[in-house]
Amino acid sequence: MAKQEPLGSLSPFAAGRTDIVGDHSRDIYRQNGLQDWTLHYTYAGLGRISGEDQDYFSPVGDVLLHKPRIVSDYGIEDSIKQWTHLWTTFQMPNAWFSLLTWPEILPGIYCLHIEDPSMRQRIEQMLFDIIDLYQSPQFKRMEICMSILHSILLCCDSVNQTSAEQRLDPRIQMSMQYMHQHLHQGIALDQLAEQAALSVSRYAHLFREQTGLTPIQYLERERIQRACNELLMSTKPIAEIAEAVGIPDPAYFTRLFRRQCRMTPRAFRKQSRL
Repeated sequence: MAKQEPLGSLSPFAAGRTDIVGDHSRDIYRQNGLQDWTLHYTYAGLGRISGEDQDYFSPVGDVLLHKPRIVSDYGIEDSIKQWTHLWTTFQMPNAWFSLLTWPEILPGIYCLHIEDPSMRQRIEQMLFDIIDLYQSPQFKRMEICMSILHSILLCCDSVNQTSAEQRLDPRIQMSMQYMHQHLHQGIALDQLAEQAALSVSRYAHLFREQTGLTPIQYLERERIQRACNELLMSTKPIAEIAEAVGIPDPAYFTRLFRRQCRMTPRAFRKQSRL
């Protein structure tokens, strides 16, 4: 008999590891699901996910996302009789929805299978980090957990063949990856164009056509996003963070930060710690 739980029985953010072994006594059934999103990762065994009139069997390497208020009916598969999954429930920020172009395997349930062993290991480690942090008394642990969870979704998006970024011109993908990896360095438009084997004007036109941003706008957005994470997760001086994201002029960094976030870096840090 599956264990039945009421709607919203978990807090807005929770994380853990569940081992279901042997019989169906620890299977889960929630008729109305949960109020928040749920992410499951199959770490060992084979999971059974049921929806309406069909079942889906989840092997190791599956990442599953359940929408809020979707029936939760899952447990072990009868022949394997083991399912170990790492999970988290969370409220989805609006800015994350662009990362959720996943295949829908059952109504309201989405799945990506991670083939690459190194990517699996990376996602598993991040999930274990979330679980450890969630169970710890660390200050601002929920914000850190959400930051790690965002990284997991970004990793998934990077291998999702239906993702908008996967449909980008390979030269633009390569350029974006280069910017991510070298944010701390000075990056010039002609340098990016040369790497893409395009003229500066053609490169700038193609980049904007495919992303909706100019290369410099994209680069500045990524630098400020990286700075926001550092302001949230570290106690480094603001000038040091600015230099680490490739903006060595503190005054310009503050102007750019205010333009994108509508507050100064100092105010952002103070607000995040209230």
